[in-house]
Amino acid sequence: MSRPYKILVADRNPHVRRFLTRELSAAGFQVNAAENAGHLMEALGQGAGPDLLVLDPDLPDADSTDLLDRLRRSFPALPVVLHTFLYEINVPVQSLNWAAAKVEKGENSSDAIIREVTRLLVAAVPRA
Repeated sequence: MSRPYKILVADRNPHVRRFLTRELSAAGFQVNAAENAGHLMEALGQGAGPDLLVLDPDLPDADSTDLLDRLRRSFPALPVVLHTFLYEINVPVQSLNWAAAKVEKGENSSDAIIREVTRLLVAAVPRA
């Protein structure tokens, strides 16, 4: 029997974290959440980390550019779906381009996230 894919959702907004956790769990994923960069890095550093990260880089305890660059350097194989207001984010394009997918926050963003997460995981992470 295959294990469920593990997703980590990192967003400063507790409503968004709960909503995405609920929607991704309902889609069959095992989901954990992080409310800030400290919790995010802690979760990524524990044993068998997540198979994929859904990230709003606007976390309260980190500079978005520094956080994205740190994630890219420390976890280069981790698929990342950026979930943010792309028109508001103030980071260099090269810091955004390494993300596997980008989903604009909005009314139907959970459907787009589930679609992108599924596409990326099926392509990148073999089930054990």
